[in-house]
Amino acid sequence: MWKISAKELEKLRDFLDIRGKKMLFYHRDCDGICSAAMWLRFFSDFEARPREGPRMDSGFVRHVIDQDPDLLVFLDLPIDQEWKRIRKMLDSLPDVRILIIDHHIVERDLNSGRILHINPKFKNDVYLPAAFLVYRILEQLGEDVGNMDWISALGIAGDYGFEDCRDFLDKVGIKNLDMGVGLVSAAMSLKGLKGADKVLKIMLASDGYKEFLRTKTLGLWKKYVDKEFRDVVSDFKKEREEHKDANLVIYIIKSRLNFVSVVATHFSEKLPDKVILIGKKGKYGWKLSVRNQSGKVNVGDLVKKCVKGIGSGGGHKKAAGGIVKDWEKFKRRLLAELEA
Repeated sequence: MWKISAKELEKLRDFLDIRGKKMLFYHRDCDGICSAAMWLRFFSDFEARPREGPRMDSGFVRHVIDQDPDLLVFLDLPIDQEWKRIRKMLDSLPDVRILIIDHHIVERDLNSGRILHINPKFKNDVYLPAAFLVYRILEQLGEDVGNMDWISALGIAGDYGFEDCRDFLDKVGIKNLDMGVGLVSAAMSLKGLKGADKVLKIMLASDGYKEFLRTKTLGLWKKYVDKEFRDVVSDFKKEREEHKDANLVIYIIKSRLNFVSVVATHFSEKLPDKVILIGKKGKYGWKLSVRNQSGKVNVGDLVKKCVKGIGSGGGHKKAAGGIVKDWEKFKRRLLAELEA
Protein backbone atom coordinates (compact mmCIF):
# COMPACT_ATOMS: atom_id res chain seq x y z
CA MET A 1 0.00 0.00 0.00
CA TRP A 2 1.41 3.38 -1.00
CA LYS A 3 2.08 5.92 1.74
CA ILE A 4 4.36 8.84 2.46
CA SER A 5 7.36 8.45 4.77
CA ALA A 6 7.33 9.35 8.46
CA LYS A 7 9.61 12.30 7.68
CA GLU A 8 7.24 13.57 4.97
CA LEU A 9 4.26 13.11 7.28
CA GLU A 10 5.94 15.15 10.01
CA LYS A 11 6.79 17.94 7.57
CA LEU A 12 3.22 17.90 6.23
CA ARG A 13 1.82 18.28 9.75
CA ASP A 14 4.12 21.25 10.31
CA PHE A 15 2.87 22.86 7.09
CA LEU A 16 -0.77 22.32 8.04
CA ASP A 17 -0.17 23.98 11.42
CA ILE A 18 0.75 27.21 9.63
CA ARG A 19 -1.68 30.03 10.27
CA GLY A 20 -2.50 32.81 7.85
CA LYS A 21 -3.53 32.89 4.20
CA LYS A 22 -3.74 29.52 2.48
CA MET A 23 -4.25 29.00 -1.26
CA LEU A 24 -5.09 25.77 -3.08
CA PHE A 25 -4.65 25.29 -6.82
CA TYR A 26 -5.95 22.13 -8.46
CA HIS A 27 -6.09 20.74 -12.00
CA ARG A 28 -9.49 21.33 -13.55
CA ASP A 29 -9.98 17.69 -14.59
CA CYS A 30 -11.85 14.93 -12.75
CA ASP A 31 -8.78 13.78 -10.80
CA GLY A 32 -7.86 17.30 -9.73
CA ILE A 33 -11.41 18.25 -8.71
CA CYS A 34 -11.83 15.07 -6.65
CA SER A 35 -8.46 15.67 -4.96
CA ALA A 36 -9.49 19.22 -4.06
CA ALA A 37 -12.91 18.07 -2.78
CA MET A 38 -11.36 15.60 -0.34
CA TRP A 39 -8.76 18.12 0.80
CA LEU A 40 -11.33 20.87 1.41
CA ARG A 41 -13.61 18.57 3.39
CA PHE A 42 -10.96 18.56 6.11
CA PHE A 43 -9.12 21.82 5.46
CA SER A 44 -11.82 24.33 4.56
CA ASP A 45 -9.66 27.39 5.30
CA PHE A 46 -8.06 27.26 1.83
CA GLU A 47 -8.98 29.59 -1.01
CA ALA A 48 -9.38 27.10 -3.88
CA ARG A 49 -8.99 27.81 -7.59
CA PRO A 50 -8.88 25.49 -10.63
CA ARG A 51 -6.03 25.66 -13.16
CA GLU A 52 -5.89 24.56 -16.79
CA GLY A 53 -2.45 23.06 -16.20
CA PRO A 54 0.97 23.68 -14.65
CA ARG A 55 1.89 26.61 -16.90
CA MET A 56 2.51 29.80 -14.93
CA ASP A 57 2.63 33.08 -16.81
CA SER A 58 4.05 36.24 -15.26
CA GLY A 59 0.53 37.48 -14.44
CA PHE A 60 -0.23 34.41 -12.34
CA VAL A 61 3.08 34.67 -10.49
CA ARG A 62 2.47 38.36 -9.75
CA HIS A 63 -1.03 37.57 -8.51
CA VAL A 64 0.23 34.92 -6.08
CA ILE A 65 2.96 37.21 -4.81
CA ASP A 66 0.46 40.05 -4.31
CA GLN A 67 -1.76 37.72 -2.27
CA ASP A 68 1.18 37.09 0.09
CA PRO A 69 0.12 33.55 1.10
CA ASP A 70 1.64 31.62 3.97
CA LEU A 71 0.89 28.21 2.47
CA LEU A 72 0.43 27.19 -1.16
CA VAL A 73 -0.92 23.76 -2.11
CA PHE A 74 -0.85 22.38 -5.67
CA LEU A 75 -2.89 19.23 -6.41
CA ASP A 76 -2.53 17.17 -9.59
CA LEU A 77 -0.36 19.88 -11.17
CA PRO A 78 3.23 19.10 -12.31
CA ILE A 79 4.51 22.53 -11.38
CA ASP A 80 8.06 21.18 -11.23
CA GLN A 81 7.97 21.99 -14.96
CA GLU A 82 7.76 25.65 -13.86
CA TRP A 83 10.56 25.47 -11.30
CA LYS A 84 11.98 28.86 -12.32
CA ARG A 85 8.63 30.51 -11.54
CA ILE A 86 8.48 28.65 -8.22
CA ARG A 87 11.94 29.95 -7.38
CA LYS A 88 10.73 33.51 -8.05
CA MET A 89 7.80 32.97 -5.67
CA LEU A 90 10.15 31.71 -2.97
CA ASP A 91 12.47 34.68 -3.43
CA SER A 92 9.57 37.15 -3.26
CA LEU A 93 7.75 35.41 -0.39
CA PRO A 94 10.40 34.47 2.19
CA ASP A 95 7.86 32.97 4.62
CA VAL A 96 5.76 30.92 2.21
CA ARG A 97 5.67 27.13 2.31
CA ILE A 98 4.62 25.01 -0.71
CA LEU A 99 3.02 21.56 -0.80
CA ILE A 100 2.82 19.66 -4.11
CA ILE A 101 0.87 16.40 -4.43
CA ASP A 102 1.24 15.11 -7.97
CA HIS A 103 1.64 11.96 -10.06
CA HIS A 104 2.89 13.19 -13.45
CA ILE A 105 6.28 12.40 -14.99
CA VAL A 106 8.82 14.23 -12.84
CA GLU A 107 10.99 16.91 -14.38
CA ARG A 108 12.63 18.13 -11.18
CA ASP A 109 12.56 17.19 -7.50
CA LEU A 110 11.53 20.42 -5.74
CA ASN A 111 11.86 19.11 -2.18
CA SER A 112 13.62 21.60 0.08
CA GLY A 113 13.21 23.16 3.49
CA ARG A 114 10.27 25.21 2.26
CA ILE A 115 8.76 22.77 -0.26
CA LEU A 116 7.25 19.33 0.27
CA HIS A 117 7.01 17.64 -3.13
CA ILE A 118 5.10 14.34 -3.04
CA ASN A 119 5.09 12.13 -6.13
CA PRO A 120 5.11 8.30 -6.13
CA LYS A 121 7.27 8.33 -9.26
CA PHE A 122 10.25 9.41 -7.16
CA LYS A 123 10.45 5.79 -6.03
CA ASN A 124 8.50 3.60 -8.46
CA ASP A 125 7.13 3.73 -11.99
CA VAL A 126 3.48 3.50 -10.90
CA TYR A 127 0.37 5.31 -12.07
CA LEU A 128 -1.47 6.51 -8.97
CA PRO A 129 -3.82 9.45 -9.64
CA ALA A 130 -3.77 12.39 -7.25
CA ALA A 131 -7.21 11.48 -5.88
CA PHE A 132 -5.75 8.20 -4.62
CA LEU A 133 -2.69 9.95 -3.15
CA VAL A 134 -4.76 12.55 -1.31
CA TYR A 135 -7.04 9.86 0.11
CA ARG A 136 -4.07 7.88 1.44
CA ILE A 137 -2.38 11.00 2.85
CA LEU A 138 -5.57 12.02 4.68
CA GLU A 139 -5.71 8.48 6.09
CA GLN A 140 -2.15 8.83 7.38
CA LEU A 141 -3.07 12.15 8.97
CA GLY A 142 -5.68 10.24 10.98
CA GLU A 143 -8.72 11.72 9.22
CA ASP A 144 -11.93 9.71 8.83
CA VAL A 145 -12.04 9.28 5.05
CA GLY A 146 -14.44 6.34 4.95
CA ASN A 147 -17.32 8.38 3.52
CA MET A 148 -15.10 9.84 0.78
CA ASP A 149 -13.96 6.68 -0.95
CA TRP A 150 -16.42 7.37 -3.80
CA ILE A 151 -14.72 10.71 -4.49
CA SER A 152 -11.30 9.08 -4.65
CA ALA A 153 -12.65 6.28 -6.88
CA LEU A 154 -14.24 8.83 -9.22
CA GLY A 155 -10.95 10.71 -9.55
CA ILE A 156 -9.08 7.48 -10.24
CA ALA A 157 -11.58 6.47 -12.94
CA GLY A 158 -11.45 9.92 -14.52
CA ASP A 159 -7.68 9.61 -14.87
CA TYR A 160 -7.72 5.96 -16.03
CA GLY A 161 -5.83 4.75 -12.97
CA PHE A 162 -7.48 1.34 -12.98
CA GLU A 163 -4.43 -0.91 -13.19
CA ASP A 164 -2.38 0.25 -10.20
CA CYS A 165 -5.45 1.13 -8.07
CA ARG A 166 -7.42 -2.06 -8.75
CA ASP A 167 -7.41 -3.28 -5.13
CA PHE A 168 -8.78 0.04 -3.90
CA LEU A 169 -11.46 0.23 -6.60
CA ASP A 170 -12.55 -3.35 -5.92
CA LYS A 171 -12.88 -2.52 -2.23
CA VAL A 172 -15.01 0.56 -2.95
CA GLY A 173 -17.14 -1.53 -5.30
CA ILE A 174 -18.83 1.19 -7.40
CA LYS A 175 -19.83 -0.24 -10.79
CA ASN A 176 -20.98 2.90 -12.64
CA LEU A 177 -18.09 5.31 -12.18
CA ASP A 178 -18.24 6.18 -15.87
CA MET A 179 -21.55 7.99 -15.23
CA GLY A 180 -19.94 10.33 -12.72
CA VAL A 181 -16.90 10.87 -14.91
CA GLY A 182 -19.26 11.82 -17.75
CA LEU A 183 -20.97 14.47 -15.61
CA VAL A 184 -17.66 16.01 -14.58
CA SER A 185 -16.34 15.92 -18.13
CA ALA A 186 -19.47 17.65 -19.46
CA ALA A 187 -19.14 20.46 -16.92
CA MET A 188 -15.54 21.08 -17.93
CA SER A 189 -16.30 20.92 -21.65
CA LEU A 190 -19.21 23.36 -21.42
CA LYS A 191 -18.12 25.76 -18.68
CA GLY A 192 -14.34 25.41 -18.44
CA LEU A 193 -12.83 26.57 -15.14
CA LYS A 194 -16.24 27.75 -13.92
CA GLY A 195 -17.52 24.25 -14.55
CA ALA A 196 -14.71 22.77 -12.47
CA ASP A 197 -15.54 25.15 -9.62
CA LYS A 198 -19.23 24.23 -9.86
CA VAL A 199 -18.50 20.50 -9.74
CA LEU A 200 -16.25 21.02 -6.73
CA LYS A 201 -19.02 22.83 -4.83
CA ILE A 202 -21.55 20.11 -5.74
CA MET A 203 -19.14 17.38 -4.69
CA LEU A 204 -18.52 19.05 -1.34
CA ALA A 205 -22.28 19.29 -0.71
CA SER A 206 -23.15 15.75 -1.88
CA ASP A 207 -23.87 13.09 0.70
CA GLY A 208 -22.60 10.17 -1.34
CA TYR A 209 -22.18 9.14 -4.95
CA LYS A 210 -25.87 8.52 -5.69
CA GLU A 211 -26.76 12.06 -4.65
CA PHE A 212 -23.97 13.44 -6.83
CA LEU A 213 -25.31 11.53 -9.85
CA ARG A 214 -28.78 13.02 -9.31
CA THR A 215 -27.56 16.63 -9.65
CA LYS A 216 -29.98 18.24 -12.16
CA THR A 217 -27.61 20.95 -13.37
CA LEU A 218 -24.89 18.47 -14.27
CA GLY A 219 -27.41 16.21 -15.97
CA LEU A 220 -28.71 19.03 -18.18
CA TRP A 221 -25.18 20.09 -19.08
CA LYS A 222 -24.33 16.52 -20.05
CA LYS A 223 -27.32 16.26 -22.43
CA TYR A 224 -26.23 19.42 -24.24
CA VAL A 225 -22.58 18.36 -24.40
CA ASP A 226 -23.41 14.84 -25.60
CA LYS A 227 -25.21 16.25 -28.64
CA GLU A 228 -22.28 18.51 -29.51
CA PHE A 229 -19.85 15.65 -28.96
CA ARG A 230 -21.69 13.44 -31.47
CA ASP A 231 -21.23 16.19 -34.08
CA VAL A 232 -17.49 16.35 -33.32
CA VAL A 233 -17.16 12.56 -33.64
CA SER A 234 -18.89 12.69 -37.01
CA ASP A 235 -16.60 15.49 -38.20
CA PHE A 236 -13.51 13.61 -36.99
CA LYS A 237 -14.33 10.71 -39.28
CA LYS A 238 -14.43 13.06 -42.29
CA GLU A 239 -11.70 15.59 -41.49
CA ARG A 240 -8.99 13.68 -39.61
CA GLU A 241 -5.45 13.76 -41.01
CA GLU A 242 -3.61 10.43 -41.10
CA HIS A 243 0.15 9.83 -41.27
CA LYS A 244 0.65 6.11 -41.68
CA ASP A 245 4.47 6.20 -41.52
CA ALA A 246 4.26 7.86 -38.12
CA ASN A 247 1.19 5.87 -37.00
CA LEU A 248 -0.34 9.26 -36.21
CA VAL A 249 -3.89 10.64 -36.50
CA ILE A 250 -4.43 14.41 -36.24
CA TYR A 251 -7.68 16.31 -35.83
CA ILE A 252 -8.40 20.00 -35.19
CA ILE A 253 -11.58 20.70 -33.22
CA LYS A 254 -13.90 23.40 -34.53
CA SER A 255 -16.46 23.23 -31.73
CA ARG A 256 -16.46 26.11 -29.24
CA LEU A 257 -16.58 23.62 -26.38
CA ASN A 258 -13.50 22.50 -24.51
CA PHE A 259 -13.40 19.02 -26.06
CA VAL A 260 -9.67 18.56 -26.64
CA SER A 261 -8.93 16.07 -23.87
CA VAL A 262 -12.28 14.27 -24.13
CA VAL A 263 -12.01 13.74 -27.90
CA ALA A 264 -8.40 12.56 -27.59
CA THR A 265 -9.37 10.01 -24.97
CA HIS A 266 -12.40 8.81 -26.95
CA PHE A 267 -10.49 8.10 -30.13
CA SER A 268 -7.47 6.65 -28.35
CA GLU A 269 -9.85 3.98 -27.04
CA LYS A 270 -11.20 3.38 -30.55
CA LEU A 271 -7.70 3.38 -32.08
CA PRO A 272 -5.45 2.14 -29.24
CA ASP A 273 -2.37 1.47 -31.39
CA LYS A 274 -2.42 4.92 -32.98
CA VAL A 275 -0.91 8.11 -31.61
CA ILE A 276 -3.80 10.59 -31.47
CA LEU A 277 -3.16 14.34 -31.64
CA ILE A 278 -6.13 16.65 -31.04
CA GLY A 279 -5.74 20.42 -31.28
CA LYS A 280 -7.87 23.52 -30.82
CA LYS A 281 -6.88 27.13 -31.38
CA GLY A 282 -7.59 29.39 -28.44
CA LYS A 283 -6.94 32.88 -27.16
CA TYR A 284 -3.46 32.07 -25.83
CA GLY A 285 -2.31 29.56 -28.44
CA TRP A 286 -3.02 26.00 -29.52
CA LYS A 287 -4.28 23.65 -26.86
CA LEU A 288 -3.38 20.02 -27.58
CA SER A 289 -3.91 16.52 -26.25
CA VAL A 290 -1.90 13.49 -27.30
CA ARG A 291 -2.81 9.89 -26.54
CA ASN A 292 -1.49 6.39 -27.19
CA GLN A 293 -3.73 3.97 -25.35
CA SER A 294 -1.52 0.95 -26.04
CA GLY A 295 1.38 2.61 -24.19
CA LYS A 296 3.85 1.68 -26.93
CA VAL A 297 4.76 5.36 -27.30
CA ASN A 298 5.50 7.42 -24.18
CA VAL A 299 3.53 10.50 -25.17
CA GLY A 300 4.38 12.32 -21.92
CA ASP A 301 8.07 12.36 -22.80
CA LEU A 302 7.27 12.96 -26.46
CA VAL A 303 5.16 16.08 -25.85
CA LYS A 304 7.65 17.51 -23.38
CA LYS A 305 10.36 17.21 -26.02
CA CYS A 306 8.27 18.68 -28.85
CA VAL A 307 7.02 21.78 -26.99
CA LYS A 308 10.45 23.14 -26.09
CA GLY A 309 10.75 26.78 -27.04
CA ILE A 310 7.19 27.06 -28.35
CA GLY A 311 5.07 26.29 -25.30
CA SER A 312 4.69 23.91 -22.38
CA GLY A 313 3.38 20.41 -21.86
CA GLY A 314 3.88 16.86 -20.69
CA GLY A 315 1.90 14.32 -18.72
CA HIS A 316 1.86 10.54 -18.52
CA LYS A 317 3.00 7.60 -20.59
CA LYS A 318 -0.39 7.14 -22.32
CA ALA A 319 -1.81 10.66 -22.09
CA ALA A 320 -0.29 14.11 -22.36
CA GLY A 321 -1.33 17.68 -23.04
CA GLY A 322 0.06 21.13 -23.57
CA ILE A 323 -0.28 24.52 -25.15
CA VAL A 324 1.92 25.87 -27.97
CA LYS A 325 2.23 29.09 -29.93
CA ASP A 326 3.19 27.40 -33.21
CA TRP A 327 0.95 24.48 -34.20
CA GLU A 328 2.75 23.65 -37.43
CA LYS A 329 6.17 23.54 -35.77
CA PHE A 330 4.84 21.26 -33.03
CA LYS A 331 3.26 18.99 -35.64
CA ARG A 332 6.49 18.79 -37.65
CA ARG A 333 8.49 17.91 -34.55
CA LEU A 334 5.98 15.25 -33.52
CA LEU A 335 6.02 13.69 -36.97
CA ALA A 336 9.82 13.67 -37.08
CA GLU A 337 10.07 11.99 -33.67
CA LEU A 338 7.48 9.32 -34.53
CA GLU A 339 8.94 8.59 -37.95
CA ALA A 340 12.36 8.20 -36.41
